[in-house]
Amino acid sequence: REKLSTLVDRWLHAIFRLDPSLHTVSDVDAKYGRRVEEFYGTSLGGDLPRKRFRDLSPVIVATTLLAIGWIVVLMNTDTNGKGLPTMSELFRPTPTPMTLAFLGAYFLSIQVALRGYVRGDLKPKTYNVITVRVLIAVILAWAMQAIGGDSDPVLVLSFLAGVIPNTVLIRIRDRALPKAGKDGDELSSRSPLTQIDEIDVYERTRLEEEGITNVQALARHDFIDLILSSRIPIPRLVDWLDQALLYQHVPENMAVLRRNGVRTATDFLRVADDDTTRAQLVAAVKRKDKDFSTELLRKVLEKEEWLAYVSNWRENDGTQPLYTRTYDREGNLVRRVAPVEPDAIEQPTPNPTPDATVPPQSTSPDVEQAVDVRRP
Repeated sequence: REKLSTLVDRWLHAIFRLDPSLHTVSDVDAKYGRRVEEFYGTSLGGDLPRKRFRDLSPVIVATTLLAIGWIVVLMNTDTNGKGLPTMSELFRPTPTPMTLAFLGAYFLSIQVALRGYVRGDLKPKTYNVITVRVLIAVILAWAMQAIGGDSDPVLVLSFLAGVIPNTVLIRIRDRALPKAGKDGDELSSRSPLTQIDEIDVYERTRLEEEGITNVQALARHDFIDLILSSRIPIPRLVDWLDQALLYQHVPENMAVLRRNGVRTATDFLRVADDDTTRAQLVAAVKRKDKDFSTELLRKVLEKEEWLAYVSNWRENDGTQPLYTRTYDREGNLVRRVAPVEPDAIEQPTPNPTPDATVPPQSTSPDVEQAVDVRRP
C-alpha cells in the first residue's frame, strides 16, 4: 500500500501543473492545506503522515447484508421432501427475481471492490454504495415480479437491476405508465455520464460515490476535491472534465464535433484559433445546426471556472522547466533566471553583460539550487 507521503507528493506534482497561480509549496499549503489534511490526514509540511481513523460500520453492514443474501440465494427449496440434496443441487440457486437481483448487485459489487482495491481507493463509503445497490435491486425485483410475474424477461431485468438500476426503473415506469414519459421524464437524466468517452458502469458507480450523476454535475463539481477523494488517475479525470465542459454547452452537436476530431473544450479552442480549421468545423456543424457560432461558444467556454486548470494541464507536461530558481533553506526566492533557448546555445555571445536586475548567485552553504518545473 502506498504511503501517505507518496500520495501527497504525487498530488503536489499534479496541482502545480493544474493551478497556474501556485509557485511554491507554501502557496499550495495556504490555498489547499486544509483540504489535504481533511482527505489525507496530514499537512503538507508534516514529517510523519498519519492515516485517519475511518468508521468500519459500513463494512460490517455490507458484509452482513451480503451474507444474508447468499443464504437466501442458496436456500434451494426445490429439494424439500426429496431427501438430502446433491452437491450440485446445494449450490444451485433458485431462479427468482429476488435472487437474480441480488446476484446482479453482487456481480457489480465485486467489480467495484476489486477496482477500488487495485487503485488503493477502497473506502468505507464504497460499502455504503454496495449496501444501497443490493437493497434497490431487491426492491425493483419485487416490483417487476408484481407486474410481470416470474417470466424470463422479468428474471433478466431483475439481474440487470443490480447493475443498472436507473435504466431498469425507467423500463418499469414505461411498462406500468406508458404515457408518463411523454409528459416529462423526471427519472432519466438529460446528460448522463454515458455521454463521456470511456466511462463504464464501474467508473460511473465510483463517481456516484462523490455525488456526480451526470455531465452537468461533473462540470460543476469541485475538481480539487475530486482529485483528493479518489484515486482515479488525474489525466483521466482531466480528460473527463474537459469533455464535460464542452458537452454541457452543445450536447446536440457533440456527435458532429467528435466526428471531426473535437472531443473536448480545449480541442475546440485550438481549432477556433485557426482560421482554416475553424471554417472547416463551422461548415461541418452547420449542416445540422445552422445557428452554431464558434465565437459565441468560445466566449462562453473562456469563462468556465475549471477551464484554466484544464488548459494549464494540457499546455505543461512538466518536462520542460519554465524558470530556474534559487531558494535559500527557508524557502525564500533568491534568484530566478529564464531558461536559455536552444538557438542561443548554438550562437554564444562573447563577454555577456551581467543583468543588473538579477542579484549574483550566492555560494553560501545556506543557499540551495533547484530547477523549478512550475509556472512563474
